[in-house]
Order: sequence, then C-alpha cells, then structure tokens
Amino acid sequence: MSEKRKTKRKISRIRIRFGEGKCDKTAFTSNLSATGFFIRTNRPYPPGTILQFEVQNTNGKVVLLNGRVMHASRAPSQISRVRRSGMGILLIDKPEEYLDFLKNLKKNVPEEASEETFEE
Repeated sequence: MSEKRKTKRKISRIRIRFGEGKCDKTAFTSNLSATGFFIRTNRPYPPGTILQFEVQNTNGKVVLLNGRVMHASRAPSQISRVRRSGMGILLIDKPEEYLDFLKNLKKNVPEEASEETFEE
C-alpha cells in the first residue's frame, strides 16, 4: 500500500492533554508531524470535532494547539493489540513552539509501554 502522507512523521509516545473547550483528558501520541498527530485513546471524538491540546515541550513549557479530528477508530478490547483505538488530528494552527518541539524530538517508543492508553 502506498504512503498517502505528505509530511514526515516522528514515531514517539508523548503525553498529551486534550478536550473540547478545556483539556480534561489525557492520552499518548503514537506519531507526530508538522501537520498533525495520532492519539491513542479508547474514547475518540467523532471526525470533524475541533479539539484543544496541551503538550509539554522539552523545556517544560506547555504548547497550546487546536486541531480537527480527521478520522477515529474504536477497537473492541479483545483485539486492541492488533487494531488500535484512537484518532488522527489535523492541526488548525502550528505555533513555532510546536515546530521547534518536533525538530528536537527523539524517538521515544518503548514497545511494551506503547500498548497502554489512559484517560482522566
């Protein structure tokens, strides 16, 4: 299958807070790019939903983002290791702090830990 993405992704497990109006849920990314990211969550929002995001950069500063859910999938728990639940996010705005964060991001995906998702 050919790759449809136009921007290069960085595979990384980063804690991210998100929600509608306020960032009251927590999950992890599985990949990030300059145009968006994928969040692993058992409760994805429907496509078209506008969400707010908070990600902490390497200096400890919180970077605020806005994005649109482009696709969402919810896998039954019996097959969650084969098919992941989550949502693909297209960023509406791309602050310079986020682009700098991506440039400095190192691969950070411990295989065992990448299976875990949680929400508050």
